[in-house]
Amino acid sequence: MVLGSMVLAEAALRQGRWAACFHAFGPEARGGAARADVVMAEEPLDYPISREVDVLVALTQEAADRHAAAVRAAGLVLADSGRIHAIAPGSYRTLLAPLFRTAREVVGADTAGNVTALGVLCALTELVSEQALVEAIQQRFRGEAQTRNRKALEAGLRLGRALREVRR
Repeated sequence: MVLGSMVLAEAALRQGRWAACFHAFGPEARGGAARADVVMAEEPLDYPISREVDVLVALTQEAADRHAAAVRAAGLVLADSGRIHAIAPGSYRTLLAPLFRTAREVVGADTAGNVTALGVLCALTELVSEQALVEAIQQRFRGEAQTRNRKALEAGLRLGRALREVRR
């Protein structure tokens, strides 16, 4: 999610908004616990660290268990349906979606699951424009990595639009 948070923040900046990212990692070199926060606003940020969140994207059960309580009332918990088995009840909405399965089907690997999640999130919430996301992906990646992440983003956007229609 760290990479997804940077792409989201870059997309917000491209739209003239203010954005800040905060990342925290576990002691593992790779594959361990990680948290990434993005704070966005129309005006300069007074305090760029979130105390309460509008949206939580949880890609592991541990993340869902640890961070769901920080989601404000009427917020959203978006989680991977293949990796998350339960989300603690709260006053927030929950949505389980096949984020990693979609990434695997489109690009052949789980590694793009975070970008697929970003596409779903933005299609559901319209936090930033699709064009700003595409431009942020193009700026951050080159070659095959750019192609893979563009495909993952587009698949996430399609999935998010379909989920939005179902929820209406």
